[in-house]
Amino acid sequence: MGQGCLSYVHHVVLADESIQCDSFGWSWRFPPFGHERCKQVSCFKGQSDDSFKCASSITWAASHYYRHLFGLPPFSLSTPSSDPSVPQRRPINILWLSRAKLDAYALKHDDWSKWRGVRHLVNEPEVLEGIREGIRDFCGAGRCHFQDALEDPESWTDNPILGVNDSVPIRFTSIDPTVHALETQVHYVGHTSILISLHGGALGLSLFLPPGHATMIELQVKEVSGNFHFEHMAYEMGHVYEQVRITRKVDVDSVVRTVREQLVRLVGQEEIEGV
Repeated sequence: MGQGCLSYVHHVVLADESIQCDSFGWSWRFPPFGHERCKQVSCFKGQSDDSFKCASSITWAASHYYRHLFGLPPFSLSTPSSDPSVPQRRPINILWLSRAKLDAYALKHDDWSKWRGVRHLVNEPEVLEGIREGIRDFCGAGRCHFQDALEDPESWTDNPILGVNDSVPIRFTSIDPTVHALETQVHYVGHTSILISLHGGALGLSLFLPPGHATMIELQVKEVSGNFHFEHMAYEMGHVYEQVRITRKVDVDSVVRTVREQLVRLVGQEEIEGV
């Protein structure tokens, strides 16, 4: 399976690691075996960049293809820029995928299992409120502002390019895939900047994240240790991936801290005081 971006310029081998370079001079380094994280390097300048980990031309193309089937345009077309050399500042959408209604249904209909039980969160409302408060606190310096997309769902797809001095909208909402049509699920995930979810099948929706422009935060209980498939999906589509180890009673601070770290990266640490 081909790895890297959609078009290659050349292929080199360095220190027993395969380097695929695309037409922009970026490459993804693949160790020959084992579960190793890939590190993006510049073929032309030899400088590292942690914005991407791995990329697969097939997975990347599949994401674009399935996004297209659901009417989601390529991210670059939805946010055009007159000057590609200038980093674009856009609203940030943070989405939580909930299992609460799925678990409630399973309990009511005698469909409970040990596997379902170890992934049942006992304090999900507390986690959601912690994330909301964490975003509000993060935006206290005035360079961003919090929007509760649960109260204003139509704002989710509003994605203008912001001026240098504009305050960045940071939106947060949660959905439970159990009670939403597939089109609605794709609608939300397809416009998401940071996706947060417990390890589970719902993370398959990450295929619809904008390739190369999103972050996945996966919450893992110890019982699912060693499951790397969603991590691999994230890396193969050029996303940032973070894993947070949890118990059934989630350490809210650890999740909020991880979200804030990603906001620092997206909004810009130099723009936020007191983080």
